[in-house]
Amino acid sequence: MRRARPAVVRTREPGKPPIGSRDYEFVVGVYDDVLRSETVPVVGHDPSKDADDEWPPSHSVYHPLTGRTDLYYKGVMRAAEEHETRGLEPSAVWDMHHLIDRLTGVQRGN
Repeated sequence: MRRARPAVVRTREPGKPPIGSRDYEFVVGVYDDVLRSETVPVVGHDPSKDADDEWPPSHSVYHPLTGRTDLYYKGVMRAAEEHETRGLEPSAVWDMHHLIDRLTGVQRGN
């Protein structure tokens, strides 16, 4: 996906990536070195159906100083109502340990 966002699928059968399913467990931004790491192999390439399909899902952006929540989608951020961002992945850029924690179900304090 665009913007260094790998998509992690729900079904994880070794050697059998569910190409075309679009059933993602999560899509997050990661640092470039994570994408280039031999520790994180590419297990499949799921070509986009069209230009819109290349974009990751919407993300929420919470501003702690103002309490405002924005919606980030297709490279554009706009003000949003809380109900529009409920349940969305928060916008962030992850490092390797964050990705491993998420995949293994580890939760750490802030």
